Amino acid sequence: MQLALVHARYQLLEIIRIPVAVFGSAFFPAAAMIFFVVPFAGDDPAGATFATASMVTFSVMSANIFQYGIGVAEDRDQPWNPYTRTLPAGPRPGSPAACWPAWR
Repeated sequence: MQLALVHARYQLLEIIRIPVAVFGSAFFPAAAMIFFVVPFAGDDPAGATFATASMVTFSVMSANIFQYGIGVAEDRDQPWNPYTRTLPAGPRPGSPAACWPAWR
């Protein structure tokens, strides 16, 4: 478990160091909310709450799926990945650590 947390920490630092990823994670859900929820919510508080919850759920799910898929593809492309698979810890710490930054 300790190795998975260390691996996840370094993967999260990699994500933070890419400004486009941080900007996209913050801007696109907010822009979608402004363009698709605010104009159609009207005066109905229940409808606005439902639309906001739907938008938040969609944003979180899409960010997690894309981030995990892109992260796995990038890891396989780097020359460091085959070496880390030969270490005594094996693939166990890397697999949960690849999922964790997506749940941030």
